[in-house]
Amino acid sequence: LQIAAGDLTDPVVSAHQSLAEIYEELGDFEVALNHHKQYHEHIMRRVNETSATAAEEFNVQYGTSEKEKTIDKLESTNEALSVTNRNYFLAALGSAIIGLISFLIYLSIRKKNQLITQQKNQLEQLNLTKDRIFAIIGHDMRKPAIAFRGIGKKVNYLLQKQDYATLNLLGNEIEKDALSLNKLTDNLLNWALTQKDVMPYNPQSLAVAPMVEEVLLIFNLLAKEKQIQLVSDVPRDLKVNADKNALLTIIRNLVDNAVKYTPNGGEVRVKAVKKAGQLLLQVEDTGVGMSEEKLKDIFLLSEGKSEVGTAGEKGTGLGLHLIHELVKLNKGKIGVESNPNQGTRFNVFLPML
Repeated sequence: LQIAAGDLTDPVVSAHQSLAEIYEELGDFEVALNHHKQYHEHIMRRVNETSATAAEEFNVQYGTSEKEKTIDKLESTNEALSVTNRNYFLAALGSAIIGLISFLIYLSIRKKNQLITQQKNQLEQLNLTKDRIFAIIGHDMRKPAIAFRGIGKKVNYLLQKQDYATLNLLGNEIEKDALSLNKLTDNLLNWALTQKDVMPYNPQSLAVAPMVEEVLLIFNLLAKEKQIQLVSDVPRDLKVNADKNALLTIIRNLVDNAVKYTPNGGEVRVKAVKKAGQLLLQVEDTGVGMSEEKLKDIFLLSEGKSEVGTAGEKGTGLGLHLIHELVKLNKGKIGVESNPNQGTRFNVFLPML
């Protein structure tokens, strides 16, 4: 129907058809046949053109439909992927939150375990310290106290005998025992106060030289017996910002330690200089010195740490431990340098005004 409609409206088709009919009536069949051929050729050309156009339109329509279907599929796929990705993201976020919570719980447990371990170690150390203090009270304080028993009778007896030489020796022994007892009592009291955090701390500007001289005077008798020279090398104008009682205790214990482990004919020297805005107080001796192994726990209060002095003097090990605590209380630092048979030097840094 479309081809026939095309023939009626196309003037070329109509012309070939009319000419073919006219030449048939005239009897010129050859020309009529030629017009019939051209008529049919034109008709076929139109059929082919129409088919191509229809095919193109069909392809366009079909292609558009397929594209629309493809787009719909892609949109559906994208939506599905979006849902999947959102689920994956939520799952990952949940896992991260759970991991974070687990990590925080782990840190909390670890911190508590470390605190428990630290408290356990502190309790063990305090228990050892308590035992050590009881041992000091029961043994080291008892010996000098016994020396005072019957002192009056001994003195009267020696006076009656007019044994003044023995009386003089007895007086020296009493002096040493009294000094030892007084020093030990002070150390125990000060240590107890530091452990309870009630140690009085009243920092003030203190001239160092007079305090050093006061301490050296206390040990003058012991130093003479061992022929040890006590030397103060402290500038008269040098001052430090510290608690007076604490500073005296620090100097006294350091000098006592130096005299104890210095052999006859040695020297104990106390020096003080200003260094980097701080006071550097040094107590050095020409004594027996210490090994590197012993220096590691020199400031700890432990059983068997203290050794007998060069003249048989006994120690408790409390003095150096107390020094360490008092230096910290006065916002300072303490260190020690020593080698066997080469003497020892204690370095104490304290703040200045």
